[in-house]
Amino acid sequence: VGAALRAGHDIETIVYTAEADSAKFIAALSEAHMPYRCFPLVRLQSGTGQQLRYAANTSPQIARYVTALRRDRPDVVHVNSAAQWRPAVAARIAGIPCVWHLNDTNMPGAVHTAFRATQRAASAFIVSGRRVESYYLPAGSFGRAVHLVPAPVDTTRFRPDPSAVAADVARLPGLKVVNVGNVNPDKDIATFIRVAAEVRRLATEPITFVQAGGLLDSQDSYSATLRALMRDLGTDIAMLGHRSDMAEVLRACDVYVHTARHEASGMAVWEALATGLPVVTTDVADYSELSSKWAFARIRPIGDWAGLAKDVVDFLQDRRERLRAAGEGLVMINAEIALHRIVEKHAAIYRALARP
Repeated sequence: VGAALRAGHDIETIVYTAEADSAKFIAALSEAHMPYRCFPLVRLQSGTGQQLRYAANTSPQIARYVTALRRDRPDVVHVNSAAQWRPAVAARIAGIPCVWHLNDTNMPGAVHTAFRATQRAASAFIVSGRRVESYYLPAGSFGRAVHLVPAPVDTTRFRPDPSAVAADVARLPGLKVVNVGNVNPDKDIATFIRVAAEVRRLATEPITFVQAGGLLDSQDSYSATLRALMRDLGTDIAMLGHRSDMAEVLRACDVYVHTARHEASGMAVWEALATGLPVVTTDVADYSELSSKWAFARIRPIGDWAGLAKDVVDFLQDRRERLRAAGEGLVMINAEIALHRIVEKHAAIYRALARP
């Protein structure tokens, strides 16, 4: 978004980031020729010692931000995530308008408490979905404007293109059902496995189930639980791990299934729709509201593997319905989610907040 703002709207972005554990992010910023500042941040983590360090670092960190903001003199400060309350406070102290971007629906209680205590530091809010607004601002926004801006999808990369598919996925037998997301309980891969077992029980032809997403060391125990579940159900999933060719993986498949338990504005769902797939999803994010206008998805309650499986089978058995839903999804993406649309919304928000 920052690069697009610079190219199309003459808006320059300076990124403030942590010194530690940011090598890949800093490399991406350098590649995009985007200026940045590094700070010795202490992140809020579990454990009494880490929390004490975080508390002790709070005042010095806010002071560092204030000094940097007064030096850089930006017109607007964009704070990303409820957890980043310290730069929001610093912007208020420095007298610079701040738009606070809220983009999740499942934060630890300590973060939620800190946000509630400091939310008046914002001049305006961006929410990535209406459920995000309900989660963070149930009592209102204290007179601040609230702008709905979903996470964007790059439609120059994620687009229908039958000539550019992942060959290893295309070679898998039968129709392909895909799920994308890092392997963790919030993505509820266990429900995806149960969907696979039920679809195979109901279907009359071979179906391949594919899961693409990274596995952190901290999720080894959850991964073992998933392997045990597959053995118990007598089913299997092609676990692809992290893929850099996600657009090509999606194009090689026929239906996208989303089983997340928490979500604000799902990039994986948007990318699947942008590549031309119909979607079967749990009722998270704003999918129900959007699909009521553009009928691109079948939606079931969280954890309803039997209902999700039935919807998958319906799509697999009716190619015309798959194509209809996929077409609706493409219309919605281009109207609401495409990167250029989101960039235009950001630019309008910044210009409205910028000081004369």
